[in-house]
Amino acid sequence: MGFVEAFGFTCVTMMFLSYLLEKRARVWGLVFALSCFGASTYAVLIGSVPFAIVEGLWGIVALRRFLAGAEKL
Repeated sequence: MGFVEAFGFTCVTMMFLSYLLEKRARVWGLVFALSCFGASTYAVLIGSVPFAIVEGLWGIVALRRFLAGAEKL
């Protein structure tokens, strides 16, 4: 497994884990958003533009949700 594949695998694994743990602590919402952006970067590296766009949008939604939760504190 090369660096690019390891990077993609790590990003997707972190997305999965942070999604599962999101209700336990707010910080997991931020980890999820950053992992989505990482997965989008991975998609660009492998030349999958549609996947890159969707993951980037998913990251924006997750980041906005995280920041909206900060306003409630």
